[in-house]
Amino acid sequence: MSQSELLTVLETRREYCRAMLELSREQQALIESNRHSELLQVVAKKQRVLEGLQQLGTSFGGLSRCWRGIRDHLPPDLKAACEAALAESEQLLAAVVAEENRGLEQLASHRDMMQRKLQEVGEQLSLQGGPKDAEPRFLDVAR
Repeated sequence: MSQSELLTVLETRREYCRAMLELSREQQALIESNRHSELLQVVAKKQRVLEGLQQLGTSFGGLSRCWRGIRDHLPPDLKAACEAALAESEQLLAAVVAEENRGLEQLASHRDMMQRKLQEVGEQLSLQGGPKDAEPRFLDVAR
């Protein structure tokens, strides 16, 4: 990989990280507004970004190995630009992880709340004799 290609790849990586953060924020907004049916679309978009990141990371025999091998031989201005792209990428990824953890906590809380509600409904039905004693109301059967 040439020195200029390295900077382009690191800048592309940064843009993938930025896209992932935007998608994580979109996902979080959907979770907060209980629009869970739309989550799969966002997850599919995130999967494509992750695939791009993975492909980028494995290109050139491994991006991190390439960086370690070339960084000490770069001109100072190019090295500084590469390090800035790497640092911003890491900050973006840290924000993605925080956003993802927040979303997981909210989804787990929602799941737990739904389980409690279902349990309460089950207990109320048990106290009332449950639906097994009830006549089906939608059948028109002469007796």
